[in-house]
Amino acid sequence: MKRNLKIFCLFIGGLVLSGCAGTTYSSHFDCPYGQGLGCASLSKVNKMIDQGEVDFGEDIPKAKKKNIHLYYGPNRLSKIVSIDE
Repeated sequence: MKRNLKIFCLFIGGLVLSGCAGTTYSSHFDCPYGQGLGCASLSKVNKMIDQGEVDFGEDIPKAKKKNIHLYYGPNRLSKIVSIDE
């Protein structure tokens, strides 16, 4: 009985795993392949962005900073904090 149960479990396990292998992979996508670096490591891409070597195709506006003057404590200590808008 235990032998039959093992064979049944192996059969079901194989059937389940073959279902994962049987999924179809589509090499056709809705959007076209973009221009860019191709295959590069994340650290290499980060370094290239830091050095300004990557063209994003459009000008990315720099974040605007806003200064906030904070007052705190019993002596009304103050601090100026810059935040992105």
